[in-house]
Amino acid sequence: KKTQGTIMKIKTSLFYSFAAASLLGSVANAQDASSATDPVGFHTINVYGADANGARFSLISPGLVNPIEYASGTVSITATTITVEGTPFVDIDYGQVGGVNAYYVEVTTGDEAGAWGNITANDDSTLTVDRDLSAAGAESIAVRKHVTIADLFGPNNEAGLDPGDQPALADEISLFANGAADVIFYDDTEGFEGYINAAFDVKDNTPIEPQQGVYVQRKVAGDLAFTRAGHVKVGPTKLQINTGYNNVAVPRAVGTDDQDNPVFTLGTSNLYDPADPTNSVDPGDSPDVADEVIVANPAGGFSVYFYDTTEGFEGWIDAAFAPRDDIVLNNGTAFLLNRKANLTRTSFIWTVPAEEIAD
Repeated sequence: KKTQGTIMKIKTSLFYSFAAASLLGSVANAQDASSATDPVGFHTINVYGADANGARFSLISPGLVNPIEYASGTVSITATTITVEGTPFVDIDYGQVGGVNAYYVEVTTGDEAGAWGNITANDDSTLTVDRDLSAAGAESIAVRKHVTIADLFGPNNEAGLDPGDQPALADEISLFANGAADVIFYDDTEGFEGYINAAFDVKDNTPIEPQQGVYVQRKVAGDLAFTRAGHVKVGPTKLQINTGYNNVAVPRAVGTDDQDNPVFTLGTSNLYDPADPTNSVDPGDSPDVADEVIVANPAGGFSVYFYDTTEGFEGWIDAAFAPRDDIVLNNGTAFLLNRKANLTRTSFIWTVPAEEIAD
């Protein structure tokens, strides 16, 4: 049996605190500790229970991130190699664990702030990543551990998913990559307890990358509400949107404040940036020709939104052509983005605006 870890919860008017980062983990080997003191806190993630029509689907995401493991000042970035001053990575392994990418590095300053890559290997002074980050030039970086399936749902299924010894008998967690789904469920049969997939591979340490939304199919009645504790990511985040359907995480700590005032909405999301249409959803005057953002409704079903730039109007609208800039992208949720592959569109980078941290 795995033992349950202690999670410390801190809540202020916007669900986080400026307490020291050591509340949820300390910064290891940081050269510039001031760049590694994220606010910490918690929020609630909701999963819808089955209803009279059968199983229901929820789109969720961690929202909060793991603590910074390492932060530096200016570094040298050449293609997929990042070189730092000194030898801070002696006896540290940021490479793959069990065949998966356990850590990632993020650029934290400059025009490319928010760009990130998985760390595939390191030596005493360099990190090797899985994508070219050289456009960032000489900027600061931070290293974090990916949030995992066990981090999000709890190592002992503290979230309360219905378990089983095969996917057909359990609530299902799906991660999508390259057009395929990895279906994961919690198995608590005698002699084993943990997250596995349909091939019965152990999936506790499966990473949930920053752009990755999580698709949950709950097959039994009763909504779930569980707590996600972690660090508020400050600064922008750059997420890749591919052609076709994307299950996109909302990488923000707050969707609405304590008075239910919208904080992060379609209108403030930067999903459409008039200054950079190449890295935006493609607009149009109907869902047939525009990229679609698809949001799950608490009462059931999904709503479709798209960006309209026709003469005399510019903004987000719904399928009934009503203005909907006000749709909240809640923390702890995800949404589907249909980048119309049939219209020969290419992938783009969504720059998620930085979290506004209140005093």
